[in-house]
Amino acid sequence: MPINWVTLLLISSATTALYSFLKILKKSSGKYKIVTGLSSLTAIASLFYSDFNTGYLILIPAGIVGIGYGYIPIYKKNLRSIPFVKVFIIALVWVWVTTVFPIYINFEAFNIGHLMLISSQLLFLVGITVLFDIRDLKHDSSMLKTIPQTIGIRSTQRLSLTLITLSSILILVSICNSDSSRFIFPIVLTSLFSLAVASVSGEKRSYHYYTIIADGVLLFQGIIVLAFI
Repeated sequence: MPINWVTLLLISSATTALYSFLKILKKSSGKYKIVTGLSSLTAIASLFYSDFNTGYLILIPAGIVGIGYGYIPIYKKNLRSIPFVKVFIIALVWVWVTTVFPIYINFEAFNIGHLMLISSQLLFLVGITVLFDIRDLKHDSSMLKTIPQTIGIRSTQRLSLTLITLSSILILVSICNSDSSRFIFPIVLTSLFSLAVASVSGEKRSYHYYTIIADGVLLFQGIIVLAFI
């Protein structure tokens, strides 16, 4: 699909606004308030100038769940505090916004290729996100029942490697016989980079490693695919 840069700006600025807002709830920082305000204004302007249609309304559930991840009015708990679901909430919202949404507004119906892409991205996101549970192992309450707390660090690393591998196989199979076969190389490159990051992740890795390198895997995926359009 051709890239709609205004919609891309809408998604990225809204995500930044939400992330900063959740940070404000933890600590009332002036810089996060500024980022939230500027990002919100950018998102609103982007929405105004985008080719808005009713398809954009499917972003509303993702926004609600995203806010509920860190804050639920009235209740003292949030979605993040529910045992076992932390990783899956992040993966579902991310894939809903970056994969389901663009497919929904550009095609009349979902086909098998779309479903394989969505499934591949879900596997990929869960595989990357569990690494952050390793990072947070010392800080997360035992009541969260995160995957590393349940099966251990080594088993979590193996799970991450397995999910990333399955994701890569699924997407490669789906595009081998399609017009998107030119993306085979960037997908393989992304997979190898992701597997390398997952294989050396551990409890002793610094916070910056996860923030820059592991988080960077998601950005790297987009950049390398974009280079082959």
